[in-house]
Amino acid sequence: MLAEQPSRSTPPTSAQVRSQVHRILNSAAFADTERLRTLLSWLIEETLAGHGGHLKESLIGVGVFHREATWDPQSDALVRVQMRNLRIRMAHYYEAEGQADELLITIPRGQYVPNFDFRVEEQAVPVPARSRVRTWLIVAAASLGLACCAGWLALSWRPFGSPLTVGVLPFLNLSGDAGNEYVALGLTEELTALLARSQSLRVVSLPAFAGRDPESTVELQKRAQAAHAGYIVVGSLRHAGPQQKDAWSVTARLLDAKKGFYIWSEHLSVTVADLEAVPESFAVAILQALSLPLTESLRGQTPGKERSKKLTDAHELYLRGLYFRSRTAEGGVPKARQLFEQTVQLDPHHARAHAALGDAYLSQGFHAEASAQGYFDAARREADIALELDPGLPEAASLRGRIAMIIDWNPEAAETYLRKGLQSAPGIARTHQSYAIFLMSRARHAEAIDQISLARELDPVTMSATNDYGVILYAARRYEEALQETSQLLAVTPRSGSAHFLRGTVLSALGRHREALAELETALRTQARSSEILARYGAALARAGQPARARTTLNELARQPVVHVHRALLLTALNEPEQAIAELKQGVDAHESDMLFLDAEPAFDRLRPLAAYQQVRRSVRLAP
Repeated sequence: MLAEQPSRSTPPTSAQVRSQVHRILNSAAFADTERLRTLLSWLIEETLAGHGGHLKESLIGVGVFHREATWDPQSDALVRVQMRNLRIRMAHYYEAEGQADELLITIPRGQYVPNFDFRVEEQAVPVPARSRVRTWLIVAAASLGLACCAGWLALSWRPFGSPLTVGVLPFLNLSGDAGNEYVALGLTEELTALLARSQSLRVVSLPAFAGRDPESTVELQKRAQAAHAGYIVVGSLRHAGPQQKDAWSVTARLLDAKKGFYIWSEHLSVTVADLEAVPESFAVAILQALSLPLTESLRGQTPGKERSKKLTDAHELYLRGLYFRSRTAEGGVPKARQLFEQTVQLDPHHARAHAALGDAYLSQGFHAEASAQGYFDAARREADIALELDPGLPEAASLRGRIAMIIDWNPEAAETYLRKGLQSAPGIARTHQSYAIFLMSRARHAEAIDQISLARELDPVTMSATNDYGVILYAARRYEEALQETSQLLAVTPRSGSAHFLRGTVLSALGRHREALAELETALRTQARSSEILARYGAALARAGQPARARTTLNELARQPVVHVHRALLLTALNEPEQAIAELKQGVDAHESDMLFLDAEPAFDRLRPLAAYQQVRRSVRLAP
């Protein structure tokens, strides 16, 4: 007797749903995300138990992510972020491994209750061959009839990922003058930042094409698919004419990656004075093309409004500053700071320039041996000015949060500001990265990994988020995963001293001493013999059973500018806990920023049973 096929007119049974969930959870799309597997399982079981009507953000935060009962979801977007990630993973599953599955599980956007339904299959309608027009009408009517029961499918099951994800390619400088790269980079950064302030949009910074035609729709679709983006923004700029060096021709287009054609295009011929309004004009048009509401910062924009030459010059200085800030590895921060200083002198109301200037001050303060406090005070001043000019500016809120964390040692204020930055612009990678580092310092490693993963998704171009991902895995004591991450880093940047440094640190923690020493020696050759690298190298020597060489390194460390945390690291490896704690106490007195990361350093775990070490932890306001 043939087995009875499930009826498509009745809902799936609980057994069928659980079987489908098991298939999804064991798929490649969910292989590396234990949190999302837990979230999906919990939502399914709650729904099958008849509790779907009670599912809400606060309940998920407590039930899945172990938040306290007093947790406020309005100030922490964790659940919303994870639900968005879950929908994206579900879409990836159904576009690949699950494309032939009969049972579809989706969670409509803005809801938490999963929908279960069997895939709708089109049925052939036998009609006379002569009735071609009538055939079309029947198919159209059937399609309209199915819209009510299958319309939710369009929300999550799409071959190019989330339809609300936009990838932004760097604007091409077609002026023929490499000196104008700063204009192209500035347009890209400003447009990306403006779009990222939309709560309805996920914005991904994409790397430039190398040796390929950026106009090729096929290549753009491949890039979109890799980034799980539904749309791609491409743009370019050139001089308006051979004799018009003070006028620009700027073009931007929005490609629907699924359909393979452009749904919006705009060409602007502007003078240098009007260039500042271009990103805002494009951002407004893109949001409107996607039928999304304008952000508060874009409402009431008046592109083309006349500006004085002084303000125009100020914005050009700001764009040049952004360009040099992007060249950190080449020592661009001091030059960027000078350009941002000139910007705010000409235009004191340029909020983004104040925030960028504060960021440059903070960066230089970390590298200043004598006048660090002066840089930190200046960073705080500029952040406060930026927030006064634009209270919703995410870069300023994030900067203020980092200052509260690293300079003020005030974790409550730091988290408030960092979350404010995330709420203002959930699509900016650097805000997620800053929050991830804060969470790591508080030993909230699972949350930190979530945030740094988002930063990597939003900005796959720069490697700093990828490096920080490995650092956070190390801090979470997930050494094998951290080691795998360093392998990926070195595959992309084989000469990266920081990647060799991180890999050596992880190998030492795993007890693979010979390999660890080789990696750290490579880091010493490719980077300056900094206090931290020397301390890690000496600690690795001590763990490898070479205490004499470790003490030689300790002596070399004594000739470096004093960083007490680094000396404590090496002394701990040499099994001298009292001397190590004495160094840490001096680190507290010197207000060393590295003191905040004691709980993120596995090497100090052996000191935790000591009362004197716990006193040090309390001094820097680490959790009991």
